[in-house]
Amino acid sequence: MLLPIPGHPFQAKFHGPYVVEQRLDPVDYVIATPDRRKTKRVCHVNLLKKYHERDPKFVTCITTEPASVLHETAPDESTTDTLSALSP
Repeated sequence: MLLPIPGHPFQAKFHGPYVVEQRLDPVDYVIATPDRRKTKRVCHVNLLKKYHERDPKFVTCITTEPASVLHETAPDESTTDTLSALSP
C-alpha cells in the first residue's frame, strides 16, 4: 500500500504486505494495517499493488565482511596520451 512518509507529506513509499479485509466497491478496499497507528484503512485501488513473494533461489545474500581488492590498476599512460592528442 502506498503510504506517506512521516514528516515528509509530499513523499510516499509502498509498505506491506497487508491483508485485504473487505471490498467496499470495485475501487475501495478495507486494508488491515496492524503495524500502523490506524489499524484499518479504506484505500482506493490506485494505492495498492499486488504482493509477489520472492523466489528464494533468486534472493541474494549480503555479507558483513568488506570485499577485498585483489590488485589495483593504474590508468594506462598510452591511452591518456592518445586522448590528449585528439583534443583540439
